Amino acid sequence: MWNTNDLIVARATAIGFSSRQIVRVAGEGLSRVLLELFDDLCGGLSRSKGPGALIRVRLSEKSLGSQWGPLELDILYWPGESGPIGAPLAEIQLPHSMPLVDAVVGAICDKGGRIARGGEFTLRAFLAGRLDLVQAESILSVVDSQTPQQLTSALDRMAGGLGARLEQTRSTILDMAGDIEAMIDFSDEHADIALHTELLHRVENILGELQNVSLEFDVRDASATGSLPRVVLVGRSNIGKSSLFNAILGHNQSLVADEAFTTRDWLTATLSIHGVECTIVDSAGIDEPFSTDSVKQEARRQAIEQIATADIILDCHDAYADVDEPCMEGHSTRATVIRVRTRIDLAPEAGDVHQTNGPIHTRHNEIGVSIHSQESIDRIRRQIALSVSGQNGGSGSISQHLREGLAEAFVAMTAAKVSLTIEHDEAVVASHLGRAISAMAMVTGRVIDEEILDRMFSRHCIGK
Repeated sequence: MWNTNDLIVARATAIGFSSRQIVRVAGEGLSRVLLELFDDLCGGLSRSKGPGALIRVRLSEKSLGSQWGPLELDILYWPGESGPIGAPLAEIQLPHSMPLVDAVVGAICDKGGRIARGGEFTLRAFLAGRLDLVQAESILSVVDSQTPQQLTSALDRMAGGLGARLEQTRSTILDMAGDIEAMIDFSDEHADIALHTELLHRVENILGELQNVSLEFDVRDASATGSLPRVVLVGRSNIGKSSLFNAILGHNQSLVADEAFTTRDWLTATLSIHGVECTIVDSAGIDEPFSTDSVKQEARRQAIEQIATADIILDCHDAYADVDEPCMEGHSTRATVIRVRTRIDLAPEAGDVHQTNGPIHTRHNEIGVSIHSQESIDRIRRQIALSVSGQNGGSGSISQHLREGLAEAFVAMTAAKVSLTIEHDEAVVASHLGRAISAMAMVTGRVIDEEILDRMFSRHCIGK
């Protein structure tokens, strides 16, 4: 692990033409080194505490000034623990001259400093509590941004909203664990049904929040690409595709009737889910491939055209239908396929239809949907958003260990829900909550392996 007290220095601006270059310096002995290299024109460098301030200095004739002359410049200086990394920090603002930049960096190294490793300044800010883990990781995304959308998404994460919500969720789980321990200590309260019901409600709220935060990780990364993937509903005629299309949108846009081929061409709309947008398409029904009916032939042709342009396919089948083969079989497509059972409220036996009740990250499982169940509509909307994220490569922007931590916390809280619902064993529930707390500690950065930290922050640029 890196020594956080070392005096470190690095150029903090990109190579290329600019009117100014910044050299960033931090660590023990910073004030001494600055006073040896520069003449303090206003007395600001001798401060031991206080807020950051812009200090006017001049190259000392005893050092760099002997070669470069009495050049005046500014230093943005935080003398104590109030700065962005919780320790003394200086940003030396130089005119654009790479030889001068190299001379300043070299002089600081001669006086006991060393070149900072990639991400070392960000690491110190994280360890000092100035940044949470999500914010620290988002700095890398800011640096790597290539479009305005990517920059906006990275800056949004860096603002700290998600990290604060994760910390609040961890705190809620800790409170629950305390209540469970109290139930174990006072055995008379074990049979308190009202308390069990309250705890179950809290667990369900935490599961919902974990799902929402996990989804926001994905959709923010997806929206950063600025693309608009096409989501196409595919299936036989008269199985409720248009009703599902309207339910997903939240308003009626597609014509609905209880007869086949009500939708004869295709309809599109823009769908926004937690800030990420896609185009959703209601296609005509695909039925008999050898029909001589010209209307059916044209509807089939247009539906196949939409399949060819799809990024994500909702492969729809009636809940009580025996036919189970994909309607787009035989057609070339690289789209992500989500299997959907429509009208599950009309199925002879609802138990025959498998519904995905696990983490929202489960993909390609069959999802049962009823337009009369908002929960099932929300589930398919979340799955669409997740698939859009996968199409846009969102998984690369946030470190994998953050995702793994969220998934582990979700599994542990799901197990706690099962224990509260079926087993009513407080000791088992407490064990599951402990696993969730440990997972959330990894996500928030309260407990994290040093090797993971090294790997994460070393990916940042030197000077960040």
